[in-house]
Amino acid sequence: MEYYINFTIIFTLINAVITVIAYFITKKNGNKKSPFQIFATVDVILTVIAGIVALICYIEGNIGSTILAGLYLVFWLPVALISLIISIALHFVFKRSK
Repeated sequence: MEYYINFTIIFTLINAVITVIAYFITKKNGNKKSPFQIFATVDVILTVIAGIVALICYIEGNIGSTILAGLYLVFWLPVALISLIISIALHFVFKRSK
């Protein structure tokens, strides 16, 4: 159980780091992108990648890897959904306040 929680924490930190890097790149190029919009995009991309990994493990027929990838995905999906909802709400709140 601890491994899955650690995976979720690491995946969230990866999400935050990619968001910060992407935000500074878009800011350097002069684009006015919201950091919350970038976070939501990265969140969806990481969730799709985790789903593809679980699907590939299933196609290969390795039951142990499939179960492990599926459990990782199950622990990541609630965090990804909550992060997505919060980032969309914050995007519209800060967009309206400008």
